[in-house]
Amino acid sequence: MMTPPAPSSDTYYYEDQVGNLQVLLEEVTRARPGSPETRFVTPEDEVVKRLSSNFHHVLYGRRGTGKSSLLRQIESTRKASGQLVAWADQETFKGLSYPDVLVGTLAEVFTQISVQLRAQSPLEKKKIFRKAVPLTAQQNLADELDHAVRSLRELQKSPSESEIEWTENYLTESNVAHNGAIKTSAKAGPLAGTFDYSKGRSNKETSGKALAQRYSAKKSEHLERALSTYRTLMLAIGRASPNTFIILDDFYHLKQDDQPGIAGYFHRAVKDTGVWLKFGSIALWTRLYAGGNPPIGLQAPHDLRDLSLDRGLQEFKRSKKFLETILNRLCVECDVDPSSLFSDGALDRLVLAAGGVPRDYIGLVSESIASAKNRGPSGKSGSERIIAEDVNSASGRTVETKYTDMREDSGGASDELEGLVVRLTDHCRNTKSSCFLINASNRELIDKTNRLQNMRFVHTVAQNETVPNQQSDRYNVYVLDVSLLAAQRAWQVDFMGWVKREGRRARKLVYVPGVASITESAIASESAGSEVTQNDGSAVVESVE
Repeated sequence: MMTPPAPSSDTYYYEDQVGNLQVLLEEVTRARPGSPETRFVTPEDEVVKRLSSNFHHVLYGRRGTGKSSLLRQIESTRKASGQLVAWADQETFKGLSYPDVLVGTLAEVFTQISVQLRAQSPLEKKKIFRKAVPLTAQQNLADELDHAVRSLRELQKSPSESEIEWTENYLTESNVAHNGAIKTSAKAGPLAGTFDYSKGRSNKETSGKALAQRYSAKKSEHLERALSTYRTLMLAIGRASPNTFIILDDFYHLKQDDQPGIAGYFHRAVKDTGVWLKFGSIALWTRLYAGGNPPIGLQAPHDLRDLSLDRGLQEFKRSKKFLETILNRLCVECDVDPSSLFSDGALDRLVLAAGGVPRDYIGLVSESIASAKNRGPSGKSGSERIIAEDVNSASGRTVETKYTDMREDSGGASDELEGLVVRLTDHCRNTKSSCFLINASNRELIDKTNRLQNMRFVHTVAQNETVPNQQSDRYNVYVLDVSLLAAQRAWQVDFMGWVKREGRRARKLVYVPGVASITESAIASESAGSEVTQNDGSAVVESVE
């Protein structure tokens, strides 16, 4: 292993504050409650305003686009104004099968709202004339939510089918209330614990009659019977804090077959209650509506609205401005001057290599600093700063991580998708361009390529493009991720030619399945004996057409 050159006193990336920046970059790659407000950068469009409005929304975006950060910001803002917000990270429940995943999510939502209600109206411990201080409406509601949570926890422990006894007390109209109790017992084997629930408490003594029903039911059937109970709770929550938000983040972690049922159940529970649902997910792996008779789930745009953070490279200038705003705020926190640390070519290459994805961008900034430190200053102009070559080097080290994510997320199709990645990489090396086109009429290939885009192997730069002398065919235009070319040191490839329209309309760039690409031996012989060094200035984007 090569030993890094000795630090130079006038080389900025060796300064202590730059090392502090690297530490901070590691810390901010995940959204966390309570992060400093100065680190949040509001997207330029109206996504924030729409997501904060009183309607059901699903916020889509690839991994790392900032979905959770934006949702956390909304959660923080609303809590600061005294409103209730429940946050349920669906990744926590991805190991559960349906309906346990729904039971667990309901319990988490009710628990969080109960805690917030008690914080807003703390219980007084003093007594008046030896009698306890009456509970406030918020405290009563928190008690009811706690009862519901205990019931849900017991239901989650019970077998899939149980014998259930439900008892209801019907009381006078002047004191509208009823108490319910559910006891479960397994058909085979004992079941510890009691599933109970009560609501509508009153200090008055009332009389009435009890009606007990015993039935055998599956968990899913019980949840349907309990829906009216949960709607009553949601109505009370909406009255206590109008326009309460329930945020179901990372919804894509749940099984797609289960997603419509979970989303639909929550929608039925909160409908017309003043409680609003906000989903955070990845479009390709999300299924909120299943149709059928009766239909299951939420259907856009009737039941909820779609929002997206996937700006990517199609809006290169806007993405660059947004990402550099994030970087500048972190640099200010560490007292770092970004213009002394990065060349213009490096800043543009960072946007390209990250595909416009904020989390990937932040990670690449840190790795690029490490690459520059390892390279060290030299007689080459600009070597005292981080240059595009450092970004390429850092990007190439991310390939294996992306392949690992692919194998975990592809649902058994990783071999097929990996094969497509290899063929696209060969095609780009053959054409000496990171840009390639796919005929929009080839829906199967487009769908596979879009899956690769969600996994950050390729990035869309244009749609509905035409190619001279190709009749009326339309094409989707993509660029191969920098990491795939950097890992193979394919420096002969033009990384930025696509920014000009004429640079992405050449017929040779059209990828046609089944057409043989240049062989590895031919590629090797083409570059044998020559070490290609990139010009940092060529990484600068003057304009995007």
